[in-house]
Amino acid sequence: MLKSVLTAALACAAAASVASAAAVTFTNVNVDATSVIFSAGGNTSSAAMGGTDAVLAATFDAATGRVMTISASGNVSCTPTIWNGADGGCLSLSTALDPVNKISGIQSAGDAMYLMGVFLQNALPTSAPPSLAYGAGSYSNSSFSPMLGQVFFIGDGLTGTGSGLAQSFMVPDAATKLYLGFGDGFAFTGTPGYYNDNAGKVTVNGNVTAGLDCGGVNGQLATPEPATYAMLGFGLIALAIRRKRA
Repeated sequence: MLKSVLTAALACAAAASVASAAAVTFTNVNVDATSVIFSAGGNTSSAAMGGTDAVLAATFDAATGRVMTISASGNVSCTPTIWNGADGGCLSLSTALDPVNKISGIQSAGDAMYLMGVFLQNALPTSAPPSLAYGAGSYSNSSFSPMLGQVFFIGDGLTGTGSGLAQSFMVPDAATKLYLGFGDGFAFTGTPGYYNDNAGKVTVNGNVTAGLDCGGVNGQLATPEPATYAMLGFGLIALAIRRKRA
């Protein structure tokens, strides 16, 4: 944590203006099982996939050092008779959904129909970033660091299903929006779609911590000057010496 704070502070040091970007809390956000995560930011038509639009859960200023935590409860179904919580599990199928336009796909071993998120700016990325691939043991990780436009696993926001510690999601520096939804397709593979037989919803509460506003414009953070990188290098060296002596 100390290293990340130091990095954030030095990255802002040479910006024209530096201020604290306020924390953001969102409560009782309902996300239907028909919410098409790939429609976030107007990326594609949700109706064409048999679903509804991705849910805009939170907006915030672009800043460095932000961390998001989430809790999600409720149940959804991928068929009329099979239900699961926000962590997913529909038939224990794996997910391998393709990218759609400017938003990535997603892959996950042994899990499907779980709550997903995607961070965006005011505009969509110029192209879809690489798709994240989750192994069977990665859902319990303590933290995740998705890119802009990269669909990512959220689940119930805990390291275990319904238990454990709150997971941390590192917010991309230039992000200004969080969208929530689900991923679906024929057997959860290939082209996303087939949302029309989904049912239920999850209710989401979350928090995005304060960060450092480095004087960016339109969701783009200011680029540090070369001197800032030198300061960063010296700061990290000092941190390494301190940790070695400890």
